[in-house]
Order: sequence, then C-alpha cells, then structure tokens
Amino acid sequence: MKPAADRDSDGVRKEPELADSGIMFRAMASASHDFPSIPGLEPITVIGRGAYSTVWSARQSRPVARIVAVKVLDADHLGPEPLARFLREWDALARAAGTGVASLLDAGHASDGRAYLVMEFIDGEPITMACDRRSMPLRERLRIAADLAGIVARIHARGLVHRDLKPSNVLVHFEAGVPIVTVLDFGLARIEGVGLDDAITLPGTPIGTPEWMAPEQTGLLDEPIDSRADVHALGLIIERLWLGRPRWARDVGGKDTLDQSLKSVVEGGFAPTLPPEVPPHWDDLSQSRRSALAELVAHATNPNQRLRLIDARHVETALLRIVDSPVHSSPVATWRRIAAVGLIGAVLVIPWWLPRDGSSDAVSTGGRGVASSSSVPGSLVIWGQNDDGRCTLPEDRTYTSAVCGPTWTLAVDDQGRVIGVGADGSPPLPVPGNLATGTDRVRAVATRADGAVALLEDGRVQTWGPMDHPDQEVTGVQSVACGRRSIVVVHLDGTIGLVAHEDGGMKSSPALTDVKRVVIAHKTAIAITGSGACFSWGSNETGITGMVQGVMVRDAALAGTDSRSTCFLAVRTDGSLWWAGSGPGLSGVEHARSWRAQHVVGAKLASWFMVEHVEGGIGLLGAVPKAVEEVPDLLRIGAQVRINVMSASTEHAAVIISR
Repeated sequence: MKPAADRDSDGVRKEPELADSGIMFRAMASASHDFPSIPGLEPITVIGRGAYSTVWSARQSRPVARIVAVKVLDADHLGPEPLARFLREWDALARAAGTGVASLLDAGHASDGRAYLVMEFIDGEPITMACDRRSMPLRERLRIAADLAGIVARIHARGLVHRDLKPSNVLVHFEAGVPIVTVLDFGLARIEGVGLDDAITLPGTPIGTPEWMAPEQTGLLDEPIDSRADVHALGLIIERLWLGRPRWARDVGGKDTLDQSLKSVVEGGFAPTLPPEVPPHWDDLSQSRRSALAELVAHATNPNQRLRLIDARHVETALLRIVDSPVHSSPVATWRRIAAVGLIGAVLVIPWWLPRDGSSDAVSTGGRGVASSSSVPGSLVIWGQNDDGRCTLPEDRTYTSAVCGPTWTLAVDDQGRVIGVGADGSPPLPVPGNLATGTDRVRAVATRADGAVALLEDGRVQTWGPMDHPDQEVTGVQSVACGRRSIVVVHLDGTIGLVAHEDGGMKSSPALTDVKRVVIAHKTAIAITGSGACFSWGSNETGITGMVQGVMVRDAALAGTDSRSTCFLAVRTDGSLWWAGSGPGLSGVEHARSWRAQHVVGAKLASWFMVEHVEGGIGLLGAVPKAVEEVPDLLRIGAQVRINVMSASTEHAAVIISR
C-alpha cells in the first residue's frame, strides 16, 4: 500500500476506495448468500456483502409497505462466533439509534436459523461520490463532513466506537436539495463496557479497512482502539473530500498483501497534510482557511494516538469555524498551549478553530427569554422562565448533556464538567466539586424533585442533594432515569436496577435483559428494549401499563404531574405519533397525527411534551406553559437543525444542537 498520488482525468480517484474491504479475519464468506424465508419480506437485489453477511434490498408488506434493507447472516457462518458478532451489531444499532444512523426496524431469526436485521433503506451514495459527481464546492463538502463528525460524536456519547468509518459506510442523500448524512454498518463496532469483543477477537487481529485505519487498528501495536480511531478515519475522509484522492491506495488483488498493507499503515510515517500548490477546482477556501484545514487534518490523523484529537465534536466545531467564522489574520499567532490529557510533560498546540475551555460571560435574559440563539453544534439553546437564573449558562462552551429541573438547569460540557444554574442556590446546587471541575468526567445528568444524579464516563453513578442515596456504589451503568424520588439505572448487560423508589410505588422492576433506556413520570416507568419494544410498570391509574406492553417504538416519553395525569407519547417506527393514558398532557395531540417525528421527551413534573420532527425543529404538545410556548426561531418546525439532547420541566426547556 502506497500514498495515492495517481488520479483520473478529472482529478478524482474512483471505485477502489469504495470497495467493501472491511476485515476482521483473513477468510471471507464463500458459500450460500440466498435470501431466507422471512414473513412479509420479498428480496429485490443484493446491495452489499461482508465477511459473514449479505445485505439485500427488499419489499416489506407489513406492518407497512416500504423498501427496506435486510442484513442476513450467511448460511455457512452459523457458528457461535459469527452469531455473537452479528448480535453485537444488533445491540450497537439499537444503541446508536437516532439522527444520522439508519433505523433498526426489526430483527430476528429466519426459519432456517439465520439471524437477520431489517433496517431503514437509505437511497443514497457514498459521501465521496455524492460530492464528486456534483463537483461540490469545498465549503459544502466540509459542511457535510461536519454533519458526519456530529453523528460520530453522538455515537461516541452512546458508548460506541464504529471502527470502520470509510466513504462506502457513509451515505449521502438529498431532501429538497439538502444533503443528509447516514452512517452504515456497525458490524465492527465496539460497545463500551461490553466484554464480548475481548472474548471473540484474538490479540493481533486487524480491525477495519486498511486504507482508512488508524495504526492501532492494524493489530501490530499494543494500543487500545477507542474513539480516537474514528477521529483518525474522519481526518482521512476530510482529506479525501478536499484533495480528491485517498491518502493510501491498496492494490486489492495485486502485489500488496494484507500484511504489507497493515505494515504500511504503521510505518508510513507522519507527514502533516499541506495545502496543495494547485488546489482542486472545487477548493473555494482562502489561503488562511486552507492552512487551518491542513492543521485540522494533521491533528486528527496523527499516528501517535496520544497526540491525536480525541473528540469528534471538536472536529465538527472546527470544520464549521473554518467554513463560517471570520478568519484571524494569523491563525498561528492565536494558538495557545494546553496540557494534553493523559500525557506527562507533553503539550498540544490548539489553533483558533478548535473549541476553547475556560471561563466566559454568561448571558442573562431577565424574566423570560432565550439564553442562546446559536446553531453551532454543541450549543445549548434554553428558554422560558428565568427570574432565578435557570436559563443563564455560558454560551461559548460545547455541551453534550443537559437536564431541566423545576427551578434549575444542569448541563455537561465537552470536558465532562457539570454546570448548574438557578434554584437560588438551593439543592441540587451547588454542584459537587469533583463534578464541577471534571475530576470525575460526567457523561450525562438526570434530576429528581430536589436532587440530581450524574452518570460518569466510567459507568459509575453519583447522586447529590437532600434526598435518599444508594447504600453502595452503583457501577456498570449505561443510562439513568429519575422520577420525583426514584432512580432507575440500566446496566451494560441490559438489566434494570432500582436505586431509589417512589413512596407507594415502583418498588420493583421487570426482569428484562435487553433494555436500552427507561423513562419515568411520577410513579410510572417504561423500559425500551434494543428492538424498540416497550414494557411498563408502576402506577396504572390512567391505564398506560396494559396499553403499551410490547408496543414497538423509535422513542417514547412520559409526562404528568401525578398518577392521575400521567400520559404516554411514542414515536412509532414509521415516525408517526402514538399515545396512551389521559390528562392535559395529551391535549392537542389530534392535530399532530400528520407529524413525522424523530424523538420525544416529556416535561419533568409537568404535563407537556417536546417532539423533534423528521424535517427538523421541534413542536410542543399538551399543557404547554406560556413561558415556553414560543419556540425560538432556530428551533421551529422545518428549521434546518438537528438535535442531540432535549429536556423540559415546568416552565423552561433546553435543547442541544447536533447540527
């Protein structure tokens, strides 16, 4: 494998880079790829093949008529190891569900015993082909790459590392002329905290596609494969979109053996990407922006993973700043040195286009209003009642999680620090020191009536406030949900743990093993499994428990001020809304029958819902308080914005922008 210096006549290297050459083992599938008998599915054609499986397009006749993608485990790979990998992809798809990932619609075993996945069919083309065929200007290419980086950052926040990012696994399609990015193929994904990978992957096994690998993926280095491997692949994809050729080209089927290719990845050396002397015809950047882009690619693709950028969100923000922000007269002059996390005596040089940490001026909006109007990914848009400062947060930070309490807001920035505002200094403020400083990095926060819970990056749970706390340390957690007093955790193995319960209800939980998350309102809880099935327990005063059992959903939420007003709103797999229960939280839902939604969240201790629409933006349903009923302009239905996190409470709401 050598640097890919050769180009076609139009300056674009074509099909070899799009070959589906992802590897895990040296042997490839060679036997039956026939489509099995699956009720309601009629095969159309093969659209992809991997080491152990075949992907088909198919017509689905029920529950709705549509074209879907069906991934089927090959008949000659029915042993425990391929099956374990296939089922891991099942789990990874369920965990990654959301904007930018093809929806998992169904899964199971065919009559011949082969496992299968039914997924949303994306009628798109590889990211490089989508840009090249349209001679897309570089600015537009980089905005698409920023969308991709935002999706990867969201996947990482869910505890996943893709490990096989490449152009053929990133599709772009267009809706009303707007490019939409979708990441495919989680067959090599690693799930944080799940030991399956260590059990079925031998030491020294290469993981990924050589042309798009980070050195640690070759199996030739004793280094962990974590989110930095995906950042490395992002850098190579960005470089390819810019220069029109991949960095590496492997003569597949020629003289390059796999061993030689892997060795080239490790020994190829590190020459920082430099702006080309003759830019491609699509390069519409100024020289200073071009230099900044070269620096970003160099930081993202550094072969020394300890010196590489560690956060895909930084890549996203940097790309948007390069494309859209005013350029400093001398980017180099504005660099500053910061200590590199995990390094002793080393420093990283961070250019102007990367997000900064440090203090900032918070924006106060008085009694009501929007505390931020930025649409930059990671921006926290928060609006509603603000007489106690609950909507006053630093604007120049990048946020990854936020939750609204009755009179306060807690947010987590990209350094894993918790920021709390509002509550007039009452619990759960102030935030414990280890969480406020990032000594213990936080992944997400949840809130109770006058207490809070932090889910740490290492899977531990920390509670604070005057309410009851767990008697022993809670570890191995992938998600956490809170009611007024209750704390329910979902462990990495998909089981539910009841850390604290409500008085008079929810003193036990169902014995499930595939739960991805739980939603709670008052004394009612609903668990959502990896396949999208719902299971409810607790109070049933509005009849929810019996109505929602086994219902298949894309997302679901509960809202209500007490047991008699608790109601359920779900996004079905086709994007339509479905509801159960009664009370003010369901007022006005009839007019929303035509909505097509991505996600939904219920307001904390209140009777209203916030819904993210497929076409972008949010809508509000139920007994919406006056303080929040006027949605900020950049979040209105149809706005070209995607959302990473939504949260709401009695009189304010918060949204974190993903793109």
